[in-house]
Amino acid sequence: MKKALFTASIFLTMQLLTGCSNKEAVVVSLTEREDYHDISIQSEIRGEIEELTAESEYSLDNPLMIWNPYGTLSQGLYIYFESETAAQLSYKIEVEGYDDFARTMSVSQATKETFSVMHEHVLIGFIPEKENTVTIILTDDDGKKQQQVFTIMPPAIGEDLPIALEKSGGTSTSELTDGLYAMVGMLDTHTFLIDNEGVVRGDIRTSAYRMDRIVEYGDTLLFSNSRTEIAKMNALGELEEIYELDGYSLHHDLVLTDHDTLLLLATETENDSIEDVIVELDLATGTVEKIVDMSDLLSEYKAQTNKLTEDTSWTWMVGDWDWIHLNTIQFINENEVILSSRETSTIIKLSNIYDEPTLDYLIGEEDVWEETSYKDQLLTQLGEFSNTGGQHSVTYEKSEELEEGQYYLYLYNNNSWIFDSNLDYSGSVPEGTGVFNNGEKSMYYEYLIDENKGTYELVQSFDLPYSSIVSNVQKLEDNLIINSGYEAKVIEEYDSNGNRIATFTYESLENVPFTYRGFKYTYEGFWFD
Repeated sequence: MKKALFTASIFLTMQLLTGCSNKEAVVVSLTEREDYHDISIQSEIRGEIEELTAESEYSLDNPLMIWNPYGTLSQGLYIYFESETAAQLSYKIEVEGYDDFARTMSVSQATKETFSVMHEHVLIGFIPEKENTVTIILTDDDGKKQQQVFTIMPPAIGEDLPIALEKSGGTSTSELTDGLYAMVGMLDTHTFLIDNEGVVRGDIRTSAYRMDRIVEYGDTLLFSNSRTEIAKMNALGELEEIYELDGYSLHHDLVLTDHDTLLLLATETENDSIEDVIVELDLATGTVEKIVDMSDLLSEYKAQTNKLTEDTSWTWMVGDWDWIHLNTIQFINENEVILSSRETSTIIKLSNIYDEPTLDYLIGEEDVWEETSYKDQLLTQLGEFSNTGGQHSVTYEKSEELEEGQYYLYLYNNNSWIFDSNLDYSGSVPEGTGVFNNGEKSMYYEYLIDENKGTYELVQSFDLPYSSIVSNVQKLEDNLIINSGYEAKVIEEYDSNGNRIATFTYESLENVPFTYRGFKYTYEGFWFD
């Protein structure tokens, strides 16, 4: 087995607070792999680590440390040791010029216990190519503490990758929520984790495609690893499962159901059209089944559309039949979904998806559906406001204050009209909508849906930086996390009244074309307590 100082020449020293001399830590460089995103390779790495942990005794004074052993957490430091008494691990990272990063770990991956004598974790939060001073603290159930201090110079995570985003304040005096912003699809194989000062504290690596969305599943995370794979990752960065989606290509979104399955927006590779089916992945068996084909369900409308031509904005998609372009899926009420269609600027609700999928309603411009029988399923608009244009990231929200059949939908209204599959369309267009790469503003929209009366009304709206495609909104406690991910290239946090608290800008990063979605998570129960 290969043992050496890191190939990146990382030098670590450890210093007991009692004043004893520095100690050089045990640092192991594992066997290098060409492709870490292979389940057999992940198993090999786990075996290599287990051999290391078995052949020596590791303590707080002399822990086993490995930088990013599974190739999935570029700024993650694996640490393993045993303590004399059961304790919980916390740590603090200090780097000159940056705020401290301090966290308490949830459980030991080795034992699944909070207070343990065996400690196996991955610590995140390091600043690449800077001297990081790390204090590791063990606290037993009586409150007694032990500490150890060491320094580490983490390697670079790649050329032209960000260390921090530019931060500016807003008009709101509200506090930012706790957590790390997850910049999904900022670069296809990177998801950067950003703290409240805009500093990159983690980088989750995928194989060949952005995550689209991070789904918490027990003590693991689920995300798209490539266009044909779903990965399940534990807190050490180990990929426990890689699910293959034979016959399908992923796009845009995935959601966990009540049945331990994932619903995935996909393209069926043998179809003549794209981004128009929903498939189900059974997380226990790995089986994949198509449950909804929008080409069948909305065949009347599809017949009015055409493949994209060279006259469109999407030069990289010329020749594709992108007639509906589903970009969001929400699972509700055991067998219903709410979908967002970018191409038709319509929100769609389906029921009975597992047996006989049924169209419940549409929300959008009436003229888009005028020549079909589906126009009868349009909800009635209450009040005067413009419908959405190219909306993205629709989220279902139930409230105890509402009656059965009533709920909220909140969304990122891109306010753009890109209708390239129906270039002959001459009907109504929402007032004020922009086009690809050119528009005045996007907007936050929140609808009150009343299925009993068949109505929808706009209950909250405020202006956002313009983003013709991608982008999203997430409610978190009393705040809103909003990613205007294309033209503006910002992720922002707003208070509940729509006043901006802070903006994080990445416009200067020339190698970043957009951020697909931006979320904020505490990672409690995964990494942290």
